[in-house]
Amino acid sequence: MKGALEKVGGWLGRTRDAAGSMLVERAAQKLISNYGRMLNLRIDSRNNSIHCEILLKGEAAPIQISINKYELTTDESGTYVVIRDVSASREWMTTVLSQFATGRKVRVPDEYVPFVRLLA
Repeated sequence: MKGALEKVGGWLGRTRDAAGSMLVERAAQKLISNYGRMLNLRIDSRNNSIHCEILLKGEAAPIQISINKYELTTDESGTYVVIRDVSASREWMTTVLSQFATGRKVRVPDEYVPFVRLLA
């Protein structure tokens, strides 16, 4: 019985992640539209990780960005995503993201909070 419940729980988690990925991908698409376009985005809420592929304007090949660990926090001023560990398929981009994104609280717009909470 325990094995069956774990399988159902795993399936529900993957379904939730797929739906959440689609919603986050749409929101991210708007955020990066000046720089390029999102080709793929996958969320793994069990491991608090996000993996995406982006084709930047002027680039011939897409880049991969992995948020290897994130946290969701809420306080009286709103809901935030905090990136704890990030890497990219280009070394220079990993350095930039690590320096400017790691540890930074990014406020989630109010209209996306219900969807982001699904990923907690």
